[in-house]
Amino acid sequence: MGIRAAYFIFLLLLMSSLLIAAPKKIRIGIIDFGANGTSANEAQAISDLFRNELVRCGAFDVLDRKNMDAVLKEQAFQQTGCTESSCAVQVGKLLNMQYMIYGKIVKVGDYFLQTEMIDIETTKIVKSSKARFADFTEIEKHLKIMASDLANTGEYDYEEISLRKNNAFGGVVRNGLITAGCAAITATGFILAAVYAGNGDSVYADYLTQSSTDSATRLGDEYSSLYNLADGFAYAAEAGAVLGTVFITWMIVDWMNFSHYNGLQMKYKVTVTPKPDTLAVSLSVRF
Repeated sequence: MGIRAAYFIFLLLLMSSLLIAAPKKIRIGIIDFGANGTSANEAQAISDLFRNELVRCGAFDVLDRKNMDAVLKEQAFQQTGCTESSCAVQVGKLLNMQYMIYGKIVKVGDYFLQTEMIDIETTKIVKSSKARFADFTEIEKHLKIMASDLANTGEYDYEEISLRKNNAFGGVVRNGLITAGCAAITATGFILAAVYAGNGDSVYADYLTQSSTDSATRLGDEYSSLYNLADGFAYAAEAGAVLGTVFITWMIVDWMNFSHYNGLQMKYKVTVTPKPDTLAVSLSVRF
């Protein structure tokens, strides 16, 4: 198999590995929020709005209400009043979810909404959030903030996030420099291959006009040597292209990781300062 065929095979494999390395969305479901001091219809409407905000943020593969209700109906399970972690875990297992979100909305003058996100496998609560709003005209902006808070899950503290971010950035720089070196080798190899191939063509043209056996032999050896050098530099250039593809793929993966941890670092311990009596957010960052 020629080096060109090998190059394209490497390219396909590396692009496939890049797609595999891309972050996968978390499978998540939302149980209708419990209601206290307000109607079940209002709680269901807020649950649906929150589900839509989670879809919009793009971090989750959110199970839609229709499919969720169909599965639970088939299993003869009632989600009404499911506001405890044990119940959420049971529902999550039935739905084959990675995480479930459940909560309660309470009306005591203002509305208070508290949600928790639980890992179905470990049964641990990985995040919680709270919001307070005076009426339904304010609910949408608060749900957006809560959905954004839930969009990153992890157990990393700030120092660990910083370390991983710095390591990823180091990988970007390192692999970028190696890629640049491979690009230089590739460009130089192709240029030298073209030069030696051109010289070989010139010597070969002289070889064809020679009548002397000694001169023909000398010129034959010379153009063969030039063509061999041209082939050698061409192979070196193609090898540089293959290695460059490897390292630029790793650089892209490192950049994706850097962007991810940079986003976590920006959100970590961020204090949302709302207007009085409008919003309070409590957030623990975990993976």
